[in-house]
Amino acid sequence: MDMEPLTRNQSIFSLCLVLQSIIFFSLLYRFLDHGAYNHVIIASLIYGVTLFLTGFLMGYRDKATGRFSLGFGYHLITYLIVNLIGAIFLVDHIGMGFRSGLIIATNLTFWGIGLAVHYFFAKRNVDQF
Repeated sequence: MDMEPLTRNQSIFSLCLVLQSIIFFSLLYRFLDHGAYNHVIIASLIYGVTLFLTGFLMGYRDKATGRFSLGFGYHLITYLIVNLIGAIFLVDHIGMGFRSGLIIATNLTFWGIGLAVHYFFAKRNVDQF
């Protein structure tokens, strides 16, 4: 499966994702600092739902062919942006050290496994056609 350049909708999605992630992570650490754990749960649910809906709507309206590889492209964009912004906020909040490195590595590993599985199935489905 060849990686094509970003479509117009993927570019718009990327910008929305950057803005949503900056807002979410700044709220997340503010809530954590104040012990407002119920707010953390609510903000996380809202963030997850809005990311899903934004990606779903942008992907559904995307005119590019190859829906399987297109879905993987949206997943890869989300993985890169959310983890990059999340890592920046984490290191800014608690500093770079073993604890923050472990959190980042764990997140990248487990989400990366899911991304690899998505790639495998997307590639398999594209190769069948």
